[in-house]
Amino acid sequence: MRSLSFIQLFFVAVCIIFVSSCETLPDETPVSIPPSIDLLADAGFIATDATIAAGETINVRIKGTKGDASLSSLEMLIDGARFTDPAADITVNGAAASSSAPVLFDTDKEGFTWDIAIKPHESGTASYSFVLTDDAGETSSTFVDVTVESTPLEVTTDVSAVTLPADVYQPVTITVTAGSSQLNTITVSEDGVAITDLNRLKIGDLVSNVCWASNPLTLEGDDKDGLTMDLKLRAHSTVGSVTYTITVEDDAGGTASTDVTMTVEATGTPIDAILTQRLIENAAGPNPTGGLDLSLPSDNTVSVNSADADIIDSGIDGTDQTNWIGSIKPANGASLRRVDSNQPELFDFDNIATKEEVIAAYGGGVEIAESAVVVVGDIFMVQDAAGNHFILKTTKVEETTTNNLDYYEFTVKQALN
Repeated sequence: MRSLSFIQLFFVAVCIIFVSSCETLPDETPVSIPPSIDLLADAGFIATDATIAAGETINVRIKGTKGDASLSSLEMLIDGARFTDPAADITVNGAAASSSAPVLFDTDKEGFTWDIAIKPHESGTASYSFVLTDDAGETSSTFVDVTVESTPLEVTTDVSAVTLPADVYQPVTITVTAGSSQLNTITVSEDGVAITDLNRLKIGDLVSNVCWASNPLTLEGDDKDGLTMDLKLRAHSTVGSVTYTITVEDDAGGTASTDVTMTVEATGTPIDAILTQRLIENAAGPNPTGGLDLSLPSDNTVSVNSADADIIDSGIDGTDQTNWIGSIKPANGASLRRVDSNQPELFDFDNIATKEEVIAAYGGGVEIAESAVVVVGDIFMVQDAAGNHFILKTTKVEETTTNNLDYYEFTVKQALN
């Protein structure tokens, strides 16, 4: 075999190098750099999960940095959804947001730092996320979870402790401020037990008042957003102190309460009885019950002609059954008096609990031979021929037009000798 010359060896080496250089190289596609977004932890701004008070604004400072492409938009979300009213809920650098995903313009496309203020959700925890997109469709995002503390409801009264006679109505002004939820009910308890005698819970002024419909009382209408109530709370009957608790509950089950301590003292002589639905019918009617014997303990309706009647109905004007006079007058030596306008605030019938108070009310009244037309709420004082004293409050007046069955109803308090 003949050996290769130097020239031949050189030619072979060059061919090998040439073939090797012609092999295909792997594809090297350039990598795109996306934008970046950061929550800046500057003073006054939220950068990590946080808890705020109800009504407090969520303030974030966001820095957007471009990658290879210019920036396009910043989307703002609450629990993954866009804000329904961004103009009302979001401000960007002090101006109302144009949308929940505002488009970037001018120098902001090359990078920005925005101060964003957000009106928070009402209560609980929500996630606020921010998604930065560039012109190439690349995105970067960040988020923060914010917990809003519930605002508790508040209840206050204008009195916290009072000393008074037994069974007297104490005015209590209750002020309730709703928290994060609307109000639902209000309850009055006596030493921890809800009061069941609704006659002890009244709303109204000194003369006209209405018993609560229930206890707890369900709040409706504007009262669900907060209320001021003038409650008249009747004290207990026995000497000593009792704690009355007023509790308000909202629709979310939150509660607030306040206490009023009432102390009953043994002052004066208790009245003998409180008689309700004492009936006087039209003296000209078919039923001979046009008078009241006020000293009887019960069933004290008597005939208009009875020698025991202390007050009687005035009957009708003429013979027309539609002409019921509707007034009362004293009988058989009794004296009838009406409330004098000079008596303190016309006093409070519900608060009269002693014989001394009944006698004092009579002494301060104006004597009349016959009343004006009686209406609900009218108050009268009577002294009978034996010197017993009574105070009456009109609770019902029923007038008919065809049968002379007209009548009044009274609540009577007795102060017997």
